[in-house]
Amino acid sequence: MWIKKLIIDQFKGIHHAEYEFGETINQVEGENGSGKTTIPDAVLWLFVDCNYNLRFNPLVAPLDMAESSPSVTAVCDIDGTEVTITKIQTNTRTETEEGVKRSSNNRYVINEVPVTQRDFKKKLLQYGIDTDLILPCVHPMVFTSQKGADMKKILFDMASDKTDLDVAKTSEETAYVAKLLEKYTSDELIAKSKATKKKSDEMIKAIPERITGLEQAKVAADENPIIDEINSVEGAIELGEAELKLIDEERAKQSGELEKIRHALFDAQRAVVDFEKEEELNEAHFKRKQAEHSLEVKKEINDFSARLAELHIQGKRLEAELSSQCAKKEIATKQYRDKKAEKAPELTLPRKLTERDMVCPCCGQELPADQKQKKIKENENRIKMQKADNEAVLAHWKKSRDASLKKIADEGQAACDAIREIERKQELLAISIANTQKELNLRQTRLEKALAEETEQYKPSEETLKKREEVTVAVKDAKRQFEEASQKYMESDPVERKKAINDTLRGLRSKAQDLTNQLAVIRKNSDIDAQIESLQNERMKYEQSKATAEKILYQMDILSRMKNDLLVEDINSHFSLVKFQLFEYQKNGNYKEVCVPTIDGYRFGESTNTGRELRGKIDICHSLQKFYGMNLPILLDNAESLNSYNVPDVDRQLIMMRVTDDKELVIKHD
Repeated sequence: MWIKKLIIDQFKGIHHAEYEFGETINQVEGENGSGKTTIPDAVLWLFVDCNYNLRFNPLVAPLDMAESSPSVTAVCDIDGTEVTITKIQTNTRTETEEGVKRSSNNRYVINEVPVTQRDFKKKLLQYGIDTDLILPCVHPMVFTSQKGADMKKILFDMASDKTDLDVAKTSEETAYVAKLLEKYTSDELIAKSKATKKKSDEMIKAIPERITGLEQAKVAADENPIIDEINSVEGAIELGEAELKLIDEERAKQSGELEKIRHALFDAQRAVVDFEKEEELNEAHFKRKQAEHSLEVKKEINDFSARLAELHIQGKRLEAELSSQCAKKEIATKQYRDKKAEKAPELTLPRKLTERDMVCPCCGQELPADQKQKKIKENENRIKMQKADNEAVLAHWKKSRDASLKKIADEGQAACDAIREIERKQELLAISIANTQKELNLRQTRLEKALAEETEQYKPSEETLKKREEVTVAVKDAKRQFEEASQKYMESDPVERKKAINDTLRGLRSKAQDLTNQLAVIRKNSDIDAQIESLQNERMKYEQSKATAEKILYQMDILSRMKNDLLVEDINSHFSLVKFQLFEYQKNGNYKEVCVPTIDGYRFGESTNTGRELRGKIDICHSLQKFYGMNLPILLDNAESLNSYNVPDVDRQLIMMRVTDDKELVIKHD
């Protein structure tokens, strides 16, 4: 992959810029502050979300914009196909009481198609670009800035797979460990051998001290008198234990008899309890039947009271309805009378013509005969038409009055019918109220009788009284027998006698233990001799184990050196200019593992100049890309120390930033 064009918007100090690059060497030149470093910052931010200083999730938004959307677009050539890759960040800033809060969100687009960050990485991987490996492959400062252990981890992955067993078989000096490596790994052999050597050293030092202690523990004495005395003491112990057994058996017999009497007392007391429970149940049943009877009557009273209240409510409703219908009847009667007394409307006719009507209103002369005749005829027509209108008005009034009278009469009749129906219902309701009140009174009487019955006390039968007397007497007899037996049991308690025997036995057992310990000490001499012989044999085994472990560790050290020689040669074969030193010999002849990059035989940072180191770091990026099978641009900032004729020959895109006197950026490429 190589970058053909880079488009930057609202990114750090650049509001908009477009840069075009060549496929091989590109030199970005300009004065300090002209935006050179922004180019590698933009490329690394696009692909791995960091800047050239290796700060992840860097601040890329322009400082002079409250809200912005920095974006970087790279038009790339990937295996001859043009691919456009874009990353956009939306930034927002919110003023709060605690200060300014900044939030950002990244979006990715490949060939105009939006993708998630995970799909972005997956798509690049399909193009052969592993984002987890981009930094050490494109940034010359990344690999050598790591710890030695981290560099070695990557370098060892570059070595060919050659097992410790394969290397050990190549030399007679490692023949012994070669057989062991068929079963164990090198780490297992070294760990086991070190542990064996440490254990052997500890035991070789400790065993002589243990032998000396055992020699000092030996004693000289005759065991026969002690055995005779032990037998005598054990015989006395057996007699004492037999006497204790007889005492315990007699006591157990007495305890059994007392337990029988106790059970008899318990049975008698339980019979009393059972009888009292039965009596409580009988009395509770008697009381419950009385209460149930009273409750049943109360329920009937409540039902009839509710019924009576409902009937009274119905009566009030009928009274209200009757009052309403009577009012309607009175209104209808008054309306009927008023409508009946209503007079017909007064009707008028046009006035008849007078002599003044036959005179001209302007000149006062009498009108001509034809005009008079016309005027008379017009007046007669008006009178005729008015009479017809009056007759129509009178007929309409009469018809309207008759209809109103009929409607009022119907309403009055309906009110009368309703009044009669209500009065009939009131009569029936009065009968229901009287009957319900009668039933309620009867149940009130029954309730008074039931409540009086509840005050009656429960009276047990003669048979019950007789049984109560029997169980009471039985308890008294059983209690008296138990008290007598308990008194007798307490008076015959052999506590003091057993205490005296146990005290004697404790003394005998203590004496027997002392004698046994003395005998064990005497008999221990032969055991001590056997232990001393075993320890001496054990020491010889540990000395042999130590020698074997030291042999293994020595050969494993030789194997490690052989392997490192092969490893260094194999790893350095991947690099052109740089060679790595992976171990160094110390003054005592031993060696320690290191990871030091060198160029032309000089270590980085010691005898190499800056330009030579830059060439070496570019070579590292180039070599890592070849090993991982990738072809990516190499980004080099601060390339002033590297002359144009001294740029290493790499078969991939190289973008170098140099400080010059140019006011604006200049990109030179082949």
